[in-house]
Amino acid sequence: FGAIPLGAPNGTALLSIDELTHIAMERASTALEAVELMGRLAVEYGFYGAGEFEGTAESLGVTDPDEAWIFHILPDPTGTSAIWAAQRVPENGLAV
Repeated sequence: FGAIPLGAPNGTALLSIDELTHIAMERASTALEAVELMGRLAVEYGFYGAGEFEGTAESLGVTDPDEAWIFHILPDPTGTSAIWAAQRVPENGLAV
């Protein structure tokens, strides 16, 4: 399933991964704050993925000097919200 951006015919979702990233970089002081903010905004305002070729889900590494998180997100089945999860990368851990 996927979502259509607001402004397009039948559009239901406001935010892409690019927009979420820009907002988080402007407003968050830590990686955890960024992850929580992106998830909260996507649930409230809707998330749409890049398109059919790349799929509608996204994965993003979010870091600060003290910790790193992996953030996964996709549109919900209604196309008006989002499903997301994040996991902290442990110290001395790595993510691929």
